[in-house]
Amino acid sequence: MSLTRENTTWQSANGTWSIGFYEFQETGYGEDWDPEWDVEYSDDAFWFASTGHRNPDEAYAAYTRENPNPGGTTVLKYSAENRDEIARLDAMAQTLGQKRAALQKELDRAYRRRSFTRR
Repeated sequence: MSLTRENTTWQSANGTWSIGFYEFQETGYGEDWDPEWDVEYSDDAFWFASTGHRNPDEAYAAYTRENPNPGGTTVLKYSAENRDEIARLDAMAQTLGQKRAALQKELDRAYRRRSFTRR
């Protein structure tokens, strides 16, 4: 099942395009709970980000390959007016990348330990 999620597509200072989907927590419970709409979003962290695309459509496609219904997106072209917000978004995407790299290292280490252990 695909779910609409809050996201932003932006153009970085180097001209490439990125997309980021904001972290969220489910807020509803009970029989009226809706997993798509009963959520609160964080504005300071992404749960998905893809960077370095040639245009906004490629950035959008990076997400829709696995999650076909992202809903709409806010698009920010690089400009002096958007510079600070784009720097913030770039930093959030970089932080997510660092978290994923650290997690992958841990998974790789755990896999290697398990792969060479006989039972």
